[in-house]
Amino acid sequence: MHVFFFIKSRYVGSWEGRLHAVDAATGAAQWTYLAGDDLDASPAVADGVVFVAAVASTETNEETTLHAVELP
Repeated sequence: MHVFFFIKSRYVGSWEGRLHAVDAATGAAQWTYLAGDDLDASPAVADGVVFVAAVASTETNEETTLHAVELP
């Protein structure tokens, strides 16, 4: 699990393929984004967008996809 802190929110990527936004002060869930593959890197935030890499692995191949999620 990787956590990134940004002002009032924390962004947490999971190996289950979900990016979670939680309130930094209360820990309350704000939203969840389903990427579909393992989120295997720390999220980054720039210009109102959360970026996170998802990795899909098979026995013979590994494919990385960059997801860009606009902040509400």
